[in-house]
Amino acid sequence: MRTFSALRWSEWARAYYAEQRARGHSYRQALRALSAKWLKIIFVMWERQVPYDEQYHLATMTRQPLRLRQKKLA
Repeated sequence: MRTFSALRWSEWARAYYAEQRARGHSYRQALRALSAKWLKIIFVMWERQVPYDEQYHLATMTRQPLRLRQKKLA
C-alpha cells in the first residue's frame, strides 16, 4: 500500500499523519514518519509470513501504551 493510499483507506494512518502535522512536522516529514511506520509493519508481516490485518494492527496499537506503562513500573 502506498502512503497516499494509506491516508485514504486507513483510519490509524490518517490519525498518525494528523498527529505528526499537529506536532509541527511538514507535509514531507509527516509522510516520511508514516512511511517508516509502514516499513515496520511490512517487516513484521514478512518475518511472520502473515498478510496485513488492519484489525490486528489496531488491537496491537491499543495494547502498546499498556506495555510502555508496565516497563516504567518494572
